Amino acid sequence: MTSRAVVGLSLSLAIAATAAMRRDVAGWAPVQDDAALVARARAIHERVLTLDTHNDIDPEQFTPSCNYTMRLTTQVNLPKMREGGLDVSFMIVYVAQGPLTPQGYEDAYRQAVAKFDAVHRLTEQIAPREIGLALTPADVRTIAASGRKVAVIGIENGYRSVSTSAGSRNFMTAAGATFRWPTMAIASWQTRTPASRTGVGSMGD
Repeated sequence: MTSRAVVGLSLSLAIAATAAMRRDVAGWAPVQDDAALVARARAIHERVLTLDTHNDIDPEQFTPSCNYTMRLTTQVNLPKMREGGLDVSFMIVYVAQGPLTPQGYEDAYRQAVAKFDAVHRLTEQIAPREIGLALTPADVRTIAASGRKVAVIGIENGYRSVSTSAGSRNFMTAAGATFRWPTMAIASWQTRTPASRTGVGSMGD
């Protein structure tokens, strides 16, 4: 799925860019086959699984009264995914930089768990008929084939929220983390351990 989607998206973007940039040399007027190129790009877009690999989330937008079934001001939500032809959204469990202390790590862990819970709430309680949580590439294909949108969970700045114990890493893997990017800044890069360089789930290994 991943390679097919990436190749398809690359082709689609390349063709669309060509359509936008090609001009005749004399007058910089659009060439006659621009419409055909755009049509070809749209056809590629419809054949492949399209994905957004970074969607920052806020647990407050995953509640019964405010959630992704609604047209929120967020860049990604279910109405916008349907209208834009987006199949897969990587919902990111990101925790901002904070104190590198036991209390700081505990706070980061709680924030991360709240985001995991938010995605599970959306896919299992709020809108299970509209979007499903994928834990593997096979899940992505199966959920998309059912006509639903696909949620995938990734972790960023993960050294704060999951690197401190094997127990927390195991929990987050079980909760749906498919990859973990350990750092977001040079300060955190310097604290990274060899163990934190590995992916968490089956998509990140």
